[in-house]
Amino acid sequence: MFISQSIFDTWNPIKEDYPPMQTPSAKEVADLLIKTRKKSWDILPSDRKYDEFQHRLQAMRKKTDGLIRKISTQLHFAFQHNAPSNQRKLMKHYGFNTKLNND
Repeated sequence: MFISQSIFDTWNPIKEDYPPMQTPSAKEVADLLIKTRKKSWDILPSDRKYDEFQHRLQAMRKKTDGLIRKISTQLHFAFQHNAPSNQRKLMKHYGFNTKLNND
């Protein structure tokens, strides 16, 4: 006896009154295909726009990071003669936070 035969003997979907499998008509398949293609056509332009936006954002980040570095350098230079605690207070006033490295 085959294993599949023993499984079929223990559980038979036909005996359980399950509805028979139904194959969709060609029209149903065609309608579903058209609907799916329309959805994918909507996704592709949106995905492309998102990628373009991410590239523009990356370019803006590079410029912004450079500007922040220049401002930080100028502030450090301007405050170099102040006490370190005053330097930290002034830098915090301009939006820079100091993190201590405890390695």
